[in-house]
Amino acid sequence: CLESYFHITPSLLWKDITLQAGFESLGGNGISAFQTPLATLHAFNGWADKFLTTPAGGLDDFYGRAAYKISGLNKWIDGTTLDAIYHDFSAENTSMHYGSEWDFQASKSFKTEGFVLKEWTVTAKYAG
Repeated sequence: CLESYFHITPSLLWKDITLQAGFESLGGNGISAFQTPLATLHAFNGWADKFLTTPAGGLDDFYGRAAYKISGLNKWIDGTTLDAIYHDFSAENTSMHYGSEWDFQASKSFKTEGFVLKEWTVTAKYAG
């Protein structure tokens, strides 16, 4: 039986601020569930990697994200992006609650001269 999948993420962008509210559902019938064997759920279902495979009961992920790109301070800090994401996880086909997770990230890209790699990105992540 092929299980269902859908994902909706409306976004609001204003100046250097991005706000998102999303819902992703990976279907499950208690025996089998929608799987993504050639993909990583790390990018979508929390950075703590609790759901690298979809549980048999499926996975519903309600989440919110706020991101801010710093500008107007100085050349070392400007362009740094700060992200905060909250996930609330539950089973798709039962009332089981899997828990919640906060993810935080700071990321900065910069260009260099005289190196093989001309652009670098430094990222720090936290999941809990």
